Parts: sequence; structure tokens; C-alpha cells
Amino acid sequence: SDQVENYKPAPDGVLYIVKQYGLSTHQTVMIGDAIFDIQMGKAAGVQTCAVTWGAHDAAELADQHPDFLIKQVDELLNL
Repeated sequence: SDQVENYKPAPDGVLYIVKQYGLSTHQTVMIGDAIFDIQMGKAAGVQTCAVTWGAHDAAELADQHPDFLIKQVDELLNL
């Protein structure tokens, strides 16, 4: 967050990483445990993956319509 002007849910953090590492937004996934992470990913135009073992519960995360909603760490391998 200290590398961008606007914090979550603005897309700046994701877009900074995409630019810094020469990534494609079409092949990038924002993984997060908070609704603000999912909002940021959507604003940046990348896929989103909500994980249920953190800040917000599964129902709150599902309301953000992430591309993926996972409950176990090993599910990340299937993205």
C-alpha cells in the first residue's frame, strides 16, 4: 500500500504489481480474504479468488461475486 496513491478497493495496488512485473491482467488473479480485496481485483479487471479463512466470512465474500471462492489452501492449486 505504500507504493500507491489510492488504497483498496481502488485498483492501484493490483495495477502496480501488473505493471512492475510485466504481467497480463488476463492471467492475473487477486487472492484475498476481505471484500475489499475482491473489489480491488474487480476494479483492476483481473480474476478474483476469495478465501474464507480470514477477515470476512464466506457469505460476505460470496456477495462480492468472486470468480473463485475457496475454503482450503490446497484449492489454490486448482485455479
